[in-house]
Amino acid sequence: MKKGMKKTMPRTKTAWRKRPSSGGHVMLFRRVLLITTCMTLFLFLTADVSKKGLTQSVAGVSVARGLFAQATISIPQINGAVSYNLYYKEVTEGHYIHAVRSIPAGTTTYLVSYLKKNKKYHYKISALDNNGKEFWWSKETLLTKTLSM
Repeated sequence: MKKGMKKTMPRTKTAWRKRPSSGGHVMLFRRVLLITTCMTLFLFLTADVSKKGLTQSVAGVSVARGLFAQATISIPQINGAVSYNLYYKEVTEGHYIHAVRSIPAGTTTYLVSYLKKNKKYHYKISALDNNGKEFWWSKETLLTKTLSM
């Protein structure tokens, strides 16, 4: 070595450590999913749902309007009833799978929403006493008048 020259380390090529291909994709997917979920949650929590319905938050566009219907059901006033239960189902179903429970005794009508369009429904109403037992049942009635949402 000549006088006045500094001693330096020889340069070597640095090999980048590679992750396994499947693990990298999974990690990227998890990060994107987490970020998307956080953004969706933030948008949902900051949306002003009190002024506009949740389905109308995008410039008046509503997916639910085209798919579902709603109907108003009259609740009979039964002596001794503290509250009412409303059961409804599609005509083709064997048993009642939908229920609205504890409708207050003073209620005369109830609006059922998110019924499938172009489907027929049956409903029954029961009256509950002070002990919460159903003591009166209406006959099974066909729900005839549904309106688009």
